[in-house]
Amino acid sequence: MPIPADLLCDADRLVTRPENAQRFARIADDRQMDVDGIGRLAAWDPAMTVRLLSEANSARWGQAGLVDCTGRAVVVLGDRRVRKLSAGLEPMRSFAGIPAELATMDTFWLSAVYVAIAAQAISKLGGRGRPNVVFAAGLLHDIGQLVMLMRATSGLRAALEQSQAASDARHLDAHEREHMPFDHAQVGAALAAAWRLPGCLKACIAHHHRPERARHFRAEVAIVHVADSLAMLAMGESENLNDAPAVSADAWVRTGLDPGGVPGVIEGIRRRALEVRAAFQP
Repeated sequence: MPIPADLLCDADRLVTRPENAQRFARIADDRQMDVDGIGRLAAWDPAMTVRLLSEANSARWGQAGLVDCTGRAVVVLGDRRVRKLSAGLEPMRSFAGIPAELATMDTFWLSAVYVAIAAQAISKLGGRGRPNVVFAAGLLHDIGQLVMLMRATSGLRAALEQSQAASDARHLDAHEREHMPFDHAQVGAALAAAWRLPGCLKACIAHHHRPERARHFRAEVAIVHVADSLAMLAMGESENLNDAPAVSADAWVRTGLDPGGVPGVIEGIRRRALEVRAAFQP
């Protein structure tokens, strides 16, 4: 079934945390921050990352479908355009119609950051995929859920109200399938296509919960799939894989990562996530 048109928003309509919006508003006019510095900060924010990637992949720059990370995007766009895109991000703390204790922008952002960090770490350790690209894929893996929360459709609201752990996207999957003919991964894939994102990012967004369905970029999809589970552990207090959503043996093989090394990976994810959170403090 086609994704409803009201869910296919433009890239510049995405929202972010108030703290992030304030940070980007300040640096847009800060000449002491060079364009590479803005790009490095933008890489931690899903809304800014989508803005940069969507613009850099537009036909006017001659790079359609080729720009797959923020580092490359800022090179294509240049200083003036990057600063313009950094201004005007819409801040949002919670979502209309969704109780704040169930879904907040902080929760969504932190989950995206943890998965991005985990994906990059897995890529480097396993020697599969390109670390910067799977980082971007991890950051954007649940972008469809963000747009669904922004729209706060009645079906999603019912799903949220019935879920006891609705702040975690994984617990919404069954409810999405029950109340809607599509899930957030399908919405995300449709959005990625509308935003002209490269094939690797689209594949990871579409198949991160069901990597066996991916026909292309299977290593990268497997990396984001595994990262999703490791991020859940890193955000909690466990290093035990039994406490996270199951990862298939095939996915582990495709990542090149030994499950026995998970505790060390998780500790590294936690340390880096703390540094990122500090960078966006007021």
